[in-house]
Amino acid sequence: MTIPGAMLGNDKAPKVVESYWMDEHGQEKIQEIMYGEKASIFVLTEHMDPGESLSISVKEKDDLTIDGEQSVLKFSGTVKADGTAELKPLETIEEWNKDNTDTHE
Repeated sequence: MTIPGAMLGNDKAPKVVESYWMDEHGQEKIQEIMYGEKASIFVLTEHMDPGESLSISVKEKDDLTIDGEQSVLKFSGTVKADGTAELKPLETIEEWNKDNTDTHE
């Protein structure tokens, strides 16, 4: 029987161990982004060297589309010495995800 390295505590594969959204100033964790706000996604990594590039995909829950067009956003950034990476900021506009169809009677 073969036991994977992760079960033995020998897993050295690069991985993201935590991700979270921070406000536009990078000072406070937030749970949601309101329309018209900016935020960045931060990730905590293991077994990644400082300066290494990282990219992740974020999918909208419940198979909804983001801005009426896409269901996945891709973010990228660089790992810092402390193992964290701040990924490309997200900025929402107030009209984001609103129905843009005109209704005329």
